[in-house]
Amino acid sequence: MVFPMTMHLMELLYLASMAPAGAEKKVRNNIELYVPWMQTVEVEALIQHLSVTPHYQKVRTAEELGRLLHLTNAERERLKLWRIRPVDMTAEQLAQQAKERERIRRTAQRRKKGVRTKEAYLAELADRPKPWVTEGILGATAEAVSQTESSDVAACIRNNSW
Repeated sequence: MVFPMTMHLMELLYLASMAPAGAEKKVRNNIELYVPWMQTVEVEALIQHLSVTPHYQKVRTAEELGRLLHLTNAERERLKLWRIRPVDMTAEQLAQQAKERERIRRTAQRRKKGVRTKEAYLAELADRPKPWVTEGILGATAEAVSQTESSDVAACIRNNSW
């Protein structure tokens, strides 16, 4: 039985009719709120129709809801309807958008914890003193010498030959 009402209202009533408790009351309240001009006989017929409609016919996928509502991504973002797929984006585009949003969120968390940006770290690294440059020694050579010296000191400490 098809009733003369918008598809959006019917989707809302399908959702209300699937409530675990007080489904009939919720359906009545929605009808009174959104279509107060509906006659009592029509209301009862609609409630009867909703009660006998199988659950699988009431449930909609995210893609079906997006298509039924003609939901664009801009509207989806503005209304925070992230569980409904927009009609103007593909699954790959949505995945890319989610990936970018997650990257921005993680970056904000790192900044909040006080972790520096890569540019700030590299700028600080460039400003550090480099004594091996003034002595004319290559960086790798200076590193090898410092490791050798520290191991000699450690060996002396272990042998108590200090």
